Amino acid sequence: MKTLFVVATLLATCSQASSQTLEQMLSGEEQANLKTLTMTPAQREQLRETIIRMFRQGYAKGQAQALTTDGVIESNISGTFNGWTGETR
Repeated sequence: MKTLFVVATLLATCSQASSQTLEQMLSGEEQANLKTLTMTPAQREQLRETIIRMFRQGYAKGQAQALTTDGVIESNISGTFNGWTGETR
């Protein structure tokens, strides 16, 4: 069930990204730094598609990693440990 929810969330998020314009994806500063206003329409569309593709790859990887954890954080302590102060559970 958790996998189905994650897949549905992934599809919805990727669908929303696909409908966004370049101006919605980039801040004004980012647009200025990338000089998007001087790009041809084809170049702007290529950049938009590249941003979406990279987002999807990163989002999918993050979701896959989230499925492999049970929400527990484990760590090791190096050195002397004198215990917790206060109540722990």
